[in-house]
Amino acid sequence: MKNKRAIYDDPGYTLDYKIPAADLKVLRELVSEQFLANISRIDKKLLPRFKSAGIDQYHTLSNLIKHQEAWPKLRRCLPQSSCEKIKKLSFWQNIEKDFAPFKLGPVVYEKEVDHGRDEMYWRIVRPEEEGDVGTLHADRWFHESMKIRERVFPENGNALKLWLALYVEKGLSGLAFVENSHKQQWDYNSVEIENTSKPRLKLDEPKIETKLLPTASGDIIIFNEDIVHIGAINRSKSTRISLEITLIREHC
Repeated sequence: MKNKRAIYDDPGYTLDYKIPAADLKVLRELVSEQFLANISRIDKKLLPRFKSAGIDQYHTLSNLIKHQEAWPKLRRCLPQSSCEKIKKLSFWQNIEKDFAPFKLGPVVYEKEVDHGRDEMYWRIVRPEEEGDVGTLHADRWFHESMKIRERVFPENGNALKLWLALYVEKGLSGLAFVENSHKQQWDYNSVEIENTSKPRLKLDEPKIETKLLPTASGDIIIFNEDIVHIGAINRSKSTRISLEITLIREHC
């Protein structure tokens, strides 16, 4: 299959999947619902303003709350009821048809694993905010540093990541990859951050060349757990919202 060859061989990812307009509407609604519920939890008086602005304009109001404290991962992991709705969408049927058998990664937070809950979580990245993006990494490094592999994966299992662009402006925002990095050996350290172990690359990140993939709202990137990537700094004028889902497979 062409897409599997692209993911596991060259270039390490595929851009051949799209989110139909009807599915994109549902995904945006599910994420916005959780977003607004969290705003309400923080300050109910602010809810009308955030609701009126919309999640893609979150940056215009984010100064009204403590941004870094407002969005820990658990606040961005969709409830299981939303995950079940997503699994009924047409784009998901295509994923199942092409990549089954697989299981979904469970919610992992700090040192805990919630085996009864699918991990579908979203990211929120404001324009020109370097602090809203992480560091260069391969997903495998997290699986190993946080000991997710030994607790969740089947023997000889591997992971694929689905990155879904919900609000993304093409050429100005999205994911950046290090070309052919899944074929190289990389050195990293595991460091204790926020009550868990996280990987940190030993090399000087600014010296590593990355390629921003040309994604827009409705695009999907599927990539393997060994390719090195980073969330790009958002150069657009809107807040970037993406959704991430991990597929755990026994065979390539």
